[in-house]
Amino acid sequence: MHMMKVLTYVLATTVWAMCLTAAGGLINSADAALVTQLDFTSGAVNWTGPHSRILDRLFGQDGQILMGQYQSVGQIVDSITRGHKTFSLFTSGMTGAPAPSATINGNSITVDLSSLFFGWQRGDQIRAWNIGGQATGLFNPQTSEFSLSWDHVFNNGNHHNENGNHDHNKSFAGVQQTNGHPATFLLQGTAILQSAPVAIPAAVYLYATGVFGLGSWSWLSRRRKLLNRAATVLAVTAALTITALSGEARAFSFSDGDLVLAIYGNGTEALYRLGTVNNVLTNGVSNLNVSAGLTAAGFGDPTASPVKYTVFGNVASGIGGQNVFSATATPVGSIQGLTSLNGQFEATNNWLGLGTSFTGDTISASSPKSYSFNLGDPNDNVVGSWPASMRGLVAQNQTVNVLRGTISPTGLESFTQVATAFLTTGGSFSLTLGAAPVPLPAGVVLFGTGLIGLVGIARRSFGRLVT
Repeated sequence: MHMMKVLTYVLATTVWAMCLTAAGGLINSADAALVTQLDFTSGAVNWTGPHSRILDRLFGQDGQILMGQYQSVGQIVDSITRGHKTFSLFTSGMTGAPAPSATINGNSITVDLSSLFFGWQRGDQIRAWNIGGQATGLFNPQTSEFSLSWDHVFNNGNHHNENGNHDHNKSFAGVQQTNGHPATFLLQGTAILQSAPVAIPAAVYLYATGVFGLGSWSWLSRRRKLLNRAATVLAVTAALTITALSGEARAFSFSDGDLVLAIYGNGTEALYRLGTVNNVLTNGVSNLNVSAGLTAAGFGDPTASPVKYTVFGNVASGIGGQNVFSATATPVGSIQGLTSLNGQFEATNNWLGLGTSFTGDTISASSPKSYSFNLGDPNDNVVGSWPASMRGLVAQNQTVNVLRGTISPTGLESFTQVATAFLTTGGSFSLTLGAAPVPLPAGVVLFGTGLIGLVGIARRSFGRLVT
């Protein structure tokens, strides 16, 4: 009976320690919570100037603001059409503002909404005004509900034209009387949190493993069968715990300022958001596993067309003006001919306006949200924007040169290489800043090893002749 009590105590202690490990320390998890998005259910704008009713209607809808990424037109709330104009909210880095981010400190919440814009579109004409700021308010840790407010002063410098540049000839809605007049914005809703792992003190592990070891030593010889059963129960418990904690459904989306990997060439293509341009071109990408997308795109299927890959992106206001990104296996020095980079810029903007999100990483090539539908081209020139095929062939182990195309405010176009990328046949993708080593063809390796073998044989034969 005494040994059964010891066994029960050991098992309970071990399961307790395993639960702490799997859960990542749920105690005090609120202190380590990361805000991933704000779901707002009500809002208002205290503003008596032009477009005040439209602004109030936009903020009065249910919507969501994602943290850490920009959202295009129609992704925060549904757009409103009045007459020939469509009014919307969106976030953008066109003024250099970072993507939204939030910080929770007890019952307080602070949100950087400096990249929030209000704008309208009529045909090809677009006008946008920054309405963001540093929002502060109250947060309920039990229900995750929040209440935010911030002030914004409209002036002659807040107007941006369709190129993302300041237009000092116009004020908010073209009315001079708004200069210096503040507006107050209010939002209420629920914050979506993601708990970050909390380190468990080493003493917990030592205690649990120590108790388990001492108990095991005392009854191992007489309770071997029971121990095996207990180990099986623990293994199953751990497996179920890990399974429950892993495998969250993924959804693809990208925004202005992001770089995206596209794997395509057949009826299904795969898209992966690599991160923001600044982050990717600072830290690179190392061994990203995209094997599932590579297989879905037809690689390894003898009846499929060659599978291609490229990197693409848009920045409304970047280095030197508007920037577009693409990638090619063609040596940069041999690219000749005229570019029409604005074609890629406009096509990507249209794609962003229609919405880019879908469930998972793969999508039909004929879908309006696919790379092939929006930027596809029979010659892989990205809707005719580049004078070279902007892709690499996976089966040929082609490394691609990532190019940044710049459209200056005066309309001049230029491009420069900013990185190299490589997608292996096993589905591992890496992006390296600058020029990267090109993999040696298999023939070169075979030739080298063969030559070494011949030298060895010749040396051996020569040694026999000398002796």
